[in-house]
Amino acid sequence: MSTIDRASPLSLAIDGPVATVTLARPPVNALDASLTEALDQALAAIEADDRIAALRIRSGERVFCAGADLKQVSAHLANPSGAVDMVRWVEALHQVFDRLAALPALTVAEIEGRRSAAASNWRLPATCASPRSAPLSACPN
Repeated sequence: MSTIDRASPLSLAIDGPVATVTLARPPVNALDASLTEALDQALAAIEADDRIAALRIRSGERVFCAGADLKQVSAHLANPSGAVDMVRWVEALHQVFDRLAALPALTVAEIEGRRSAAASNWRLPATCASPRSAPLSACPN
């Protein structure tokens, strides 16, 4: 089993053919630039490992993902270059979700707890499952 930087807002564990990404940005895994970059790095590691046949995405927090970090959004919009910076970050986030959708590995998002409508992007490239129920072929809203 291998992992990446524990100071990261997520962890990546690889155990044979299964990679597990655990979101770990307390308190609610709000998406910001650091989590976006960490996801991109984790996906690069997964793409580079031909042994990986499945990716499990889960949360280490009480919420799967709250959506965009509103503090980051406010900080961007409070400075003169904020709109440009915001567009760059949103484009980077979309590239990460596109990369996730294009992975050749079976991807399962283990969603338990609350999630926002904005965080529904996670369901696009993944089959959803709750630890308390059978996997679903599509995620409920």
